[in-house]
Amino acid sequence: MYASSVKLSTILATWAGVPGGRFGACLVAVADAPPVNGHATAHPEEETPPDAGERGRETSGGRTIGALIAAGLILQVLLVAFVLLYVNVPIGYDVPFGLSRESPSLFRTLWPYPSLSLEPGAFRQLATLVIIALWAVYLASWILARRSMPGWRRRQMVLVITAFTVLYHVVLVLAMPPVLSSDIYHYALFGRMVAFYGLNPYVLPGNVVSGDPVWPWVFWRDVTTHYGPIWTLISAGAAALSDQSVLLTVLTFKGVAALFNLANCLLVYLLARRLTGGDGVAALLLYAWNPLILIEVAGNGHNDAVMMTFALLGLLLAARGWLLLGLAALLLSVMVKYLTALLVVFFVLHCLARARSWRQRAALAGRMAAVSALVVGTLFLPFWAGPATLERLGTVGAPFKSFPRFWLREWLAKLLASGGDIGLARAAAEPYIEWGLYLGFGLLMLALVPTVAARGSGWLRVLNVWGIASLVFVTLVYGWNLPWYLIPTLATAGVAVQTLASVRLLGVTHALGLGLMLVYTILLAIPGSP
Repeated sequence: MYASSVKLSTILATWAGVPGGRFGACLVAVADAPPVNGHATAHPEEETPPDAGERGRETSGGRTIGALIAAGLILQVLLVAFVLLYVNVPIGYDVPFGLSRESPSLFRTLWPYPSLSLEPGAFRQLATLVIIALWAVYLASWILARRSMPGWRRRQMVLVITAFTVLYHVVLVLAMPPVLSSDIYHYALFGRMVAFYGLNPYVLPGNVVSGDPVWPWVFWRDVTTHYGPIWTLISAGAAALSDQSVLLTVLTFKGVAALFNLANCLLVYLLARRLTGGDGVAALLLYAWNPLILIEVAGNGHNDAVMMTFALLGLLLAARGWLLLGLAALLLSVMVKYLTALLVVFFVLHCLARARSWRQRAALAGRMAAVSALVVGTLFLPFWAGPATLERLGTVGAPFKSFPRFWLREWLAKLLASGGDIGLARAAAEPYIEWGLYLGFGLLMLALVPTVAARGSGWLRVLNVWGIASLVFVTLVYGWNLPWYLIPTLATAGVAVQTLASVRLLGVTHALGLGLMLVYTILLAIPGSP
C-alpha cells in the first residue's frame, strides 16, 4: 500500500522546504528524539492496513479522507471567491481598517480579474457569506482531523493537509493583491532604504527616498521603522532580490511571508507531537487552514508569521531541553516584532523556576543574560544611533484606533465634559485611558507569573499563559485592533487543546478572528467620492 510506505521523516523533511534535506531531518530529529530526562514520548504505533475484522473502521477512515479532500477543495474555491470580491470593492468605499485600493491594478498586469459591479449592500452580503463559509468549512475540517482512525490513514491525512496548504499559499501569493493592507509597501521601502541607499530606517523616515519606485505605494511615508533588526535585514534581502519592479517586490515579500508560514505549519505539527504525545494532525490543520492566517500572510504578506517562526522554534528547542538555544530563537522572534517579548518573560521565569537550587538558578540567569546581550546587541549594532533608534516604538501603539480604547475614551470624556467641549474632554481622557490600560496589563502579568513559576508546570502551561497575555494585549491594550494581530495567539492556541482553559482560549481567539474578518465587510463611504 503506497500510503503506508511513506515515511514520516520524508513528509516532514518536505515540509521544511528541502525534500530529504538536512534542515528537515534536523527538525524531525528534534521532534522524535527521546526527551532529556530519558523518558520516551508516546507516539502512535506503526500500523499496517486493517485486516478483515477492521474493514468497517477502514471504510470510515476512507470516507473521512474523502470528506477532508472535498473540504479542502471547497476552501480553495472560497479563497478564490474572497480574492475576486476584494479586487472589486465598490468605488468610493473603504473598510474601517483601510484598503490598499491601488494594489489590484498592480496585479491586473498578471491576471485578468473579472469586473464585478456590485452595490455596497450586495458586496456586504456576499463578503459576509464567503467569510462565514470559509470559517465553517475550516472548523468542519478540524473536526474531521480529530476523528480516530488507523495510523496509516492519519498519515494520509497529513499528506492531504500538506498538499492543500501548499496550494493555498501558492494561489494567494500569486493571485491576491495586498488589498486589505499597505503594510507590505512599508516593509519594502524600509528594506530598500538599507539595500539600495545605505540609509538607516530607524532614524530616517521613508520621505528621504521619495524618488524610489515603491514610495508612491506607501501610506505612512513620514515615519521611521518600528520593526526589529531581524525583519529589517530580511526586508533588505528581499528588496535586493526585487530590483526596481514594484510587482516583483510585492511578490517577493509575499513569498517570504508564505515560506515562513509553511515553516510554522511544520513547527506547530512537531511541537504538538512533542508536547502532547499525539500525532499532531489536528493541530496542523488548525493552523495551516485557518482563513485569517492564510489571507493575512500569503495574501497580504504580513510579517507576524516570521515572528512566530522563531518563537515556535524556540519553544520546540526548549521542550527538548535546549534552553539557551530556545532563548536565542525567541530573541530572534522579538527582533522581528516585539510582541513575543511577553513570551520571553514567561519562558525565562519558567526556566528559572525549574532549577533545583538558587545556585543553579543564578548560574542559568547569568547564561541567559549573556545570550540575550549577545543576540540583541549584535543585531542592533548596525542600526544603533542612540535612544532615537527606538523612538518610533513609543508612538506606534498610541493611537485610539482600537474598539476598547475608543469606547473607554468616549465614556470618560462624557464624564469630564459635563456639558463642556467634548473635544477637549477627549484629549484630556486619552492619557488616563492609555496608562490605565497598561497598568491593568502589568497587574495581569504579575498575576500570571505564579502559574508559569509553579513547580510541576510544563510548557503547555507556558503556552496557555502566553496565549492569554498576548490576546489581552492585542485586543484590549494596544492602540490598534487588526485581524493579523491575532496570528501569534492562533499559532500556539491549537497546539494542545487538552484543558478547559486551552479550549476557552481557542474558542475566544477564533471567535475574535471571525469577528475581525467580518469588519472587512463594513463599507464606509469615502468623503468627496462621487
